[in-house]
Amino acid sequence: MKCYSLMAVFILATLITAAQNQKDAYENAYLGWIKIFNPNEPEKPYTQDNRVYSVKQMAISRMIIGWIQQSYTPKGAIGQALKLVNPKLNLYNENVKALPQMYGANTKTYIELKKNAENKWTPETNTHWWMDIAVNGKIGDYSQIITSPDTYYFYIPGENGLGEDEQRVANMRGFSSHPTFKKYISWYQPKGIATTLQYVVLLCKDNVKPFVKVTNGEYLAELEKAIERDAKEDIRRGDNAASVNALLIKRKAELAKLKERNKSRLSEPAKQSKVPGLHLENTSSAESFENANHSGNDFIYKLDPAKLALTKSDQPQWILIAWEAEGVANGNEAGAHLHQSMLDNINYDYIYNYFFYPEKIKGIAYKPLKSPTEEIKNSTTEASTISKKNAADASVIFFDDFSQNAAGQKPIGWKSELNLDANYASVTTLPGKDGKWLEIKGQNKVIPLNLKKPLPQDFELSFDLAVPRDIPWGAKAFVLYLGTAKNYVENGPCINLRIRAGFSGRPGETSLECKFGSTYPVNTKPYYDATGFSNDKEINKVTITLKKKGESLEYFIDKNKIADISKAVPPGTLFNWLQLSHLRSDGDNQKYYFGNLKITKL
Repeated sequence: MKCYSLMAVFILATLITAAQNQKDAYENAYLGWIKIFNPNEPEKPYTQDNRVYSVKQMAISRMIIGWIQQSYTPKGAIGQALKLVNPKLNLYNENVKALPQMYGANTKTYIELKKNAENKWTPETNTHWWMDIAVNGKIGDYSQIITSPDTYYFYIPGENGLGEDEQRVANMRGFSSHPTFKKYISWYQPKGIATTLQYVVLLCKDNVKPFVKVTNGEYLAELEKAIERDAKEDIRRGDNAASVNALLIKRKAELAKLKERNKSRLSEPAKQSKVPGLHLENTSSAESFENANHSGNDFIYKLDPAKLALTKSDQPQWILIAWEAEGVANGNEAGAHLHQSMLDNINYDYIYNYFFYPEKIKGIAYKPLKSPTEEIKNSTTEASTISKKNAADASVIFFDDFSQNAAGQKPIGWKSELNLDANYASVTTLPGKDGKWLEIKGQNKVIPLNLKKPLPQDFELSFDLAVPRDIPWGAKAFVLYLGTAKNYVENGPCINLRIRAGFSGRPGETSLECKFGSTYPVNTKPYYDATGFSNDKEINKVTITLKKKGESLEYFIDKNKIADISKAVPPGTLFNWLQLSHLRSDGDNQKYYFGNLKITKL
C-alpha cells in the first residue's frame, strides 16, 4: 500500500511539473491574436433573426476590432476577436428582443493553452477573459421580473454601494480614480444575476445617459403584465388551468390593493432591492415593498425611448466598453495584463470624438496611447560592497540584497505572483534601516530565478525579515518553502518554515515542518516561540538562519537557537525549489520585508 501511495505522489508531482513547465513556456510571451483583421476588407449586410445590420454597421465592427488589436496584445494568453451582434434568439431568451441594435467587437483572451500539430500555441480549453466594445451595448443586468420581449428593464449591480472586497477590486490599479474615466461615465460592476464582474466605461454624447429611471407606478403596471405572463407559462407547462387562474385573480386583486395603499409613492423611483415580486399572495412580498427603507441607489432603469428608436440607424447612440474583472481580481497575470492595457492603451478620447464629434479627429487615424507590448524596464544601480564580496566567495552559492534594484520596481532575477490588489512583490527602502528590501504583501509565490539547483547536501541559509509597527497578531504568516521537486508541490517532500510576529513586545510564533515520510522528523514541536520578533517598533527586524548538515537541521532567530532537530531530513536529500509566500494581506500594515538572502555551502 505504501508503495502505491508513493507512486501516486510521484505521478501527481510529474503531471503538475509538466503542466507548470508548459505554462512557464508561454506565461510571459506576447502571443497575440489567432487572427488579425484587415481593416480595409469590404463588408456585407448581415441578418440575424429579425435584425438587419447595415454595411456601415458591420464596417464599424471591423474598425473597432482594428482599434483593439492595435491597443492590446494578449500576454501569457492568446486572443480571439469576433464581430459582436445581438444574441441569437431561442426558446429561452425571448427577452433579448427588447435589447437595442448592438454591434461592435467581442474579444476572448484564452489562458489555458497547448501546442497544436504545427507547434503553435492554441486554446486548450474555453477558459478566457472577455472584453467588449459595443455600439449601443447592453447596460447593466436584467430586472428579470418585469423585463419582457417588448422592454428591457435593468439595474446596475453595485450602484447601491460596494462591499470591502468589491471596493478593492473597483480600485484595482487605479480604475476608480483614473483621470480619463472621470471625463466619462464609468463604474465597476460586481456580479449580477446574469452578468459577471466587470469594469465599464460608457461613452455618450455630452455624457447624457441613454437611460431613464422607472417609477414605482410603471413597475407595478409592468408587474401586472408579468403576473399574466407567468400564468400563461404555467398553463403552457401543463399546470391545472383552474388553479392557475384562481391564483392569477388573487394576485391581481392584491396588486390593486397594493397600488391603492401606496398611491402617494407611485411617482417615486423604483429600487431593484425594494420592489415586490410575483408572489403577491404571500404578504411578505408586499410587505417588503411597503415597509422597506427606500433609501439607496439601486434604481431600475429602461432605455430612453427616443435613443432606443435611433439604435437601428447607422449613427451610434452610445458606446459601451467593458472588460471582465475576474482575472485581475484573482491574480491571473493574463487578466491583469488585459486590465492594464484597458487602463493605459485604449484611446477613449479618440473613440468618443470619432462617433460624437468627428470634426475633432478629421484626417487623424486611431493610435493607442501606448504600444501594446511596451514594458517598463527595470533600472539598475551598482551592487553593494557586501554583494560584490559575496559574489567573489566560492562558498556562497546565492546572495541577494536587492542593492541593484530601484525602489518601487519588481526585483531583478525574481518572479512574483500577483496579490489580491494585482501588485507584484517590489523593492523598497525602510526608515532607519540600511539597504533595500523586498516588500511581500499577499504575494503567494515569490521565487528566485537565478538560484543554482539543487542546493548542496550541507548548507546554511539566512535572511533578514521585518514587519511594520502594529502588524496584527491575526495577520497571515510569512512562509519559506524548500522542496525537493523542481516546482512547488504542496504535499511533496519539503521544509516549511513559517513565522509571524508577536504583539506588544511579546514573541511571535513559528513552526518548522519537515515533510519526509513517517520516520522524519523526530523530536519536533508543532510551534515554537519566535523570540525577538514582535510588532512594537517602527520596523521590527530579525535574522533567520537554517543550518542543514546531513540529517540534522538547526533553526536560529538572531542568535537564539529555536530548534535543533537531529533527524530532520533523510540522507541524500537534495532541494530543487525555494519560494517565499504570504498567503493574504488584509490591511496596509500586513506585509513582510525580506532581505539579504544568503545560501552558503558548508
